[in-house]
Amino acid sequence: INTNAAAATGLVTWVVIDAIRGHVSISGSCLGPIIGLVAVTPACGFVQPGWALLIAFIATVIVYFLLLNKHHMHFDDALDVAIVHGCGGILGAFMTGLFPEKSVNPINGADGAFYGRPIQMWYQIAGILTAIAFAAACTAG
Repeated sequence: INTNAAAATGLVTWVVIDAIRGHVSISGSCLGPIIGLVAVTPACGFVQPGWALLIAFIATVIVYFLLLNKHHMHFDDALDVAIVHGCGGILGAFMTGLFPEKSVNPINGADGAFYGRPIQMWYQIAGILTAIAFAAACTAG
């Protein structure tokens, strides 16, 4: 449920922002669901569907505006992969520290910061920084 809901939320969010700005594009309509899926992937087995919608919405809005301003970033990302997957994944991983509920996954789950366990957010931040360091080390050269 969470992955389908997040993909749909990403699509609708992207198309609504595009419509407000005066142009709806097919490529944007394809990116919206991808952003929703990327963002909800870390959390999909640990959050309620409502949180999955919020995760996808927040990530899609932020990534949309990052892509609008990518010309200010001085790196080669012709297909927007770094922004869509990198930033979308970072946002999703961070929000996984906020919204999970142990009741969703009683065997492997844990409560997040909004449910009385703020240390989970710090675990997520440590994981994000580790992944960034690993990716930087593997791609430096």
